[in-house]
Amino acid sequence: MALAVIGLLAFVDSFLHWADLSVGGRTYSQFNWNGWNAGLGAWLPMLLLLALGALAALPAFGRDFSVPLGLPLVSAVVGALSFVIILLRWITLPSEMGASMSAAFGLYIGLVLAIAAAVFGWLDYRAGGGDLKSATDSLKQAQGSFRNQPPQGGGGGAPYQQGQPYDRPPTGQPYDPNQGGGQPYDPNQGGGRPYNQG
Repeated sequence: MALAVIGLLAFVDSFLHWADLSVGGRTYSQFNWNGWNAGLGAWLPMLLLLALGALAALPAFGRDFSVPLGLPLVSAVVGALSFVIILLRWITLPSEMGASMSAAFGLYIGLVLAIAAAVFGWLDYRAGGGDLKSATDSLKQAQGSFRNQPPQGGGGGAPYQQGQPYDRPPTGQPYDPNQGGGQPYDPNQGGGRPYNQG
């Protein structure tokens, strides 16, 4: 249930101050950004952590959802990825002409939650017998399976090859009416008289 708690805290954290306005070394907290208007680098990792928490909480409601690679390994990867995204958001906070947006406590909490998700996920993965080599192999196998998936849609027939016309004899050979399942035309059949030109 640790991941469920982390997901809930991440949702709450998204409404806290992530950045405050600073001018000349003085911070004005009344001009701030929360996690939803601080950019993609703030709300995306919070949504990822919230999704992890929701998946972890499903068994408590009598529902189960199979996660590819397993929830522990996915949690470790998503937690690490969320940490990197938030860190990049911190580094790229805007600064211009003596005014800048400085990191606030909401951003720090987001970093802690991302680290916690990665740590708990990795510990659960290790408790299940996994290690770094098996984790790397699983990620490579998943990447290979994704790349080898056949394209969706399109007809199921064999592709047409240029230079090989359909239902036609090769160039230079006479036409055989018995090939292809057809019958030669007999003018005496059908009750009519053959057309006599002239």
